[in-house]
Amino acid sequence: MKYYLSIILFFVLLASGPERSFAEVQLTGQFTQGGLLSGRVSPGSQLYYGERLIQVSPEGSLIFGFGRDAAPQQKLTLISPEGHIQHQEISIHQRSYEVQRI
Repeated sequence: MKYYLSIILFFVLLASGPERSFAEVQLTGQFTQGGLLSGRVSPGSQLYYGERLIQVSPEGSLIFGFGRDAAPQQKLTLISPEGHIQHQEISIHQRSYEVQRI
């Protein structure tokens, strides 16, 4: 929950700058290895997770997940419809997996 609020706050603060008009991103889900996030951006925006472009619907809805071995720090890049670029580092909670041998 803390990560969700910090990401929204970051993009809202950037969007509220006096001479800038940035797109907003809202993400919900588990910021943990193997976690799944869903979210919304302004229609026409592009969101990159690392170097990977996240598919965004025409309405701005999106969904993506973290691998089970995801690094603790990940980078999100948001490109607004006007071409403004925002970068945000997010923290991914590391999980301990129980090893099973067959």
